[in-house]
Parts: sequence; C-alpha cells; structure tokens
Amino acid sequence: MEFEGRDITALGPAHRAHEGIVRTFQNSPLFPTLTVVECIATAFERAEPTRVRSAMLGWSRPERRRTERAIALAERFGLGAYLDHQLKELSTGTRRICELACITALAPKVVLLDEPAAGLAQREVEALVPVLRSLRRELDCTMIVIEHDLPMLSRLADRMVAMVAGQVVTVGTPTEVAHHPVVVAAYLGDRDIAIERSGPAT
Repeated sequence: MEFEGRDITALGPAHRAHEGIVRTFQNSPLFPTLTVVECIATAFERAEPTRVRSAMLGWSRPERRRTERAIALAERFGLGAYLDHQLKELSTGTRRICELACITALAPKVVLLDEPAAGLAQREVEALVPVLRSLRRELDCTMIVIEHDLPMLSRLADRMVAMVAGQVVTVGTPTEVAHHPVVVAAYLGDRDIAIERSGPAT
C-alpha cells in the first residue's frame, strides 16, 4: 500500500496516523467516561502534546488552550448542549458526530470511514451526510467510505466502487453504480422486485 509515493504497508496504526491517515470504527469506540469536551481535547494532543515538565509542574495554560479549542469545535459540530455529557450517555448518532469532531482535531489527509450509518436512525443518517460533506470540504481531505446504505453514499460520494463476494463488479458515479444490473441483483434482488420496492416506475 502506497501513500504519497511511499510504501506504508509495514507501518503500524500509530505511524499511519502520524502520516495523516485516520479512521473511524463502526461502533465508535470512544472513551465512554470522558465528556465530549474531554474527548475532543484528547484528540488535540496530537498537535499540542502535553509536556512532561508542564504536567509535573501543574502548568495549566496548554490544557486550558486545548479545552477552549475543544469547546469551539464541539459547538461547530452542534454539540454545544452535550459539552459536559459523558460519551456513554449519548445516542449512537451523537457519538458519531463527536467522533467526527475528534477527527477534525487530528487534521488528517485521508479519512477512512467504516459504515458510518451503522446503528443510526434515518433522521440521524440524514443529518450525518452534511456533516461529512462539511468535514471533507473543511479539511480538504480524501474520504473513503465503506457503507451499505446506497442512498446515503449517493448523496456523499463522487465515485463509487461496488463489490460482490469480495470482487469489484463496477466503478463509476453513484448513478452509474446504483443502476448496474449486478449491483441491483446483489443488493436489491430481482429487478422487478427492486422496482416494486421502490414504487411504480414513472
């Protein structure tokens, strides 16, 4: 696997993250007992790591600066009402938004998203898409998404790759991929059944 012309196949997760490649997980494994502010502030450690001397002497200026940045970022992501809530108290959708705020704090070059719509209610999925668009635009990063929710992907992706049984069957725009006969058969069943599920053709 190459990234920016370098072979990174043998690099571990920490080194890949240092290169600017970060990922989310399907179940958002954040620190459950931290508050939203504390969690996002922890993400800022990458850019502003706590110094041993500062910690030993009790200097609070760097910590205060990280907290202020975390609050500002949380509010930008619509998390202002949850600043002091522990992560374990939040809904799946709200935890997902907090996870994306943490990713923003990391300032990545590439973001890998593992089924970001998993476990979300429809209204949460609808709210997630503009957040992902904003994240991609603000960070000017590449976003690679693994997802089964084709309508969601169609609203987000510029290019889609469809796989069936581990094999790539088609690559193209969301419209092209969604109408590919193999994709329709694999994900929606028989064409006639797919049409019936979607309502009468117009």
